[in-house]
Amino acid sequence: MLLRLGAGSKTLSAIDKLIPAVDKDTSSPGTNQPSIPQPQPNESEHTRQAFVGSWRNVDANTGSITRVEIRSEGANLFAHMWGRCHPQDCDWGEAQVDVSEEAPRGILKLVWKWSFAVNSQELAVLPDGRLRVDQQNHFTDNSGRRDYDRTDYFVPSTPPSIGNSSTGPSSKEGIPASVCGDYDSCMKGAAVSLELSKWPEALAKFQEASRLNVSAGEAWAGIGNAYFQMGRYDDATRMWDKGLQLGATLSTPVCHAGMACGDTGDFLLSMKEVSFVNKKGQKEFAAAPSALTSEVGSPSALFGNGQIFAYYVQLRFSGRNYRFYYGPKSVQCRSNYICPEPGLTQQKEFANYVHETLIKMAAGVFDSQPSNP
Repeated sequence: MLLRLGAGSKTLSAIDKLIPAVDKDTSSPGTNQPSIPQPQPNESEHTRQAFVGSWRNVDANTGSITRVEIRSEGANLFAHMWGRCHPQDCDWGEAQVDVSEEAPRGILKLVWKWSFAVNSQELAVLPDGRLRVDQQNHFTDNSGRRDYDRTDYFVPSTPPSIGNSSTGPSSKEGIPASVCGDYDSCMKGAAVSLELSKWPEALAKFQEASRLNVSAGEAWAGIGNAYFQMGRYDDATRMWDKGLQLGATLSTPVCHAGMACGDTGDFLLSMKEVSFVNKKGQKEFAAAPSALTSEVGSPSALFGNGQIFAYYVQLRFSGRNYRFYYGPKSVQCRSNYICPEPGLTQQKEFANYVHETLIKMAAGVFDSQPSNP
């Protein structure tokens, strides 16, 4: 079974784990949502106190905010939020809630600001007791990612039982052990999520697949693919290593450098073979890892200004050079290899990983017995 590194990335760095690119609810509050109760006007301090407490997302498999804690301090309210991450949820920290204007109507406002995005929220306690959080995500990092809106619903958290020694996100957040029925459905669902750029959702399904079959290298490689797209490159390489050691084949979209890098296809890497299969399904190159030498480089600047605009990994076999550029699909790349961020960083990380892995394989130090993740 081949594990594709996936479609292009919409993330720039590990900090992007704070705002997962998940199911995007672009519907505006009040439009085409007949079954959703609306907050009722209610003045007084009692309205504000209705927000106070611990809340958990009703969707145990969410890739967005997993839980919210709201506390009162004098006339002020403070919200603490966590977003879906692995191995534990990302702590967004605490922010003061704006209660100056909308609180009498049962709506609180909150803004989270990061270097790459602004997340504006409206919180409302619905008549049925749920907390609704409407989000508007605006990216400010010039990455080309589309802004999106989504809505999440929360219910009061159930305090953990006294003496429960279980640890980890599942026991603490009430997340069920399974996010899909069986190994095959997990892998198929994860592949779809990855193709749709739903990185946290894909990650959760690959992780569940790895729990259902711990010896399946494809699941661990898939976890690495999701981490790569989320900008968590160190975590990605650890998972790819484990996947390779368990027999997986990593499959990555690349262009094979020619006159204009027009020869696109899949770069395949396993413990037994390195190969390139073009988009017509033809295997143009194949060799044992031990028979190759490799290097990482960048093409000469077109206008001599010294700026690096692409990275490649070059393999040498039987007196010939084979140059490959990682090809992210969701960013516009000129000539299939001159890519804006995050494509440029991904090219570098991919090239370095292939180069370093081949060196370890050739030296016999790429352990066939995977270590614990």
